[in-house]
Amino acid sequence: MIWSLLISLACTAPETNATPPTEDADATLHTTIGSIPLVRVQLNRAADVFVEYSFDEDGAPMTTPVTRVGPGAEPLPLLGIPFERSVSWTVWV
Repeated sequence: MIWSLLISLACTAPETNATPPTEDADATLHTTIGSIPLVRVQLNRAADVFVEYSFDEDGAPMTTPVTRVGPGAEPLPLLGIPFERSVSWTVWV
């Protein structure tokens, strides 16, 4: 199984009026459950965060629940992605 994680750059914020992060984010696979991508968000301050992601070119984007994340690295799981799909994602703070 090969996962391909692609960074998606957002030109406009979703309807929640969130803004793109200025902090770092990267993605890895869960060490125990290798079919779950984890987006790790590095923040310098506490903030409400969510990830918008898509695995189908024609499909509607999915989102994680809004989560309060403190300073440091926090993993956010991207659930519901079928095996062997490319994923594009955007972190919103």
